[in-house]
Amino acid sequence: MARELPLEKNARILANHLAADAGASGVETWRRLPETTCPVTIACGDLDVPQVIETARAATDRIPTARHAVLSGAAHLPYLEKPAAVADLIIGAIP
Repeated sequence: MARELPLEKNARILANHLAADAGASGVETWRRLPETTCPVTIACGDLDVPQVIETARAATDRIPTARHAVLSGAAHLPYLEKPAAVADLIIGAIP
């Protein structure tokens, strides 16, 4: 039951189309991402909306310490859709 609401919301976001300029443009933190010095893992599902996938890749490119992961078969809520894969990413990030 706890999964039903997020999965319903996930279906809604996948059904909607985002504007091409939605996301990072004009956000102060976006400009400052290259200043990040701690390790970062940015993950997204390969079934998410294209804007989210593109923004995840662009954020990874802006952060010098970032790695990017694409979770196969996941959409907007990979921690619910692919919890084992997300756990593996988290465990893999621990030094």
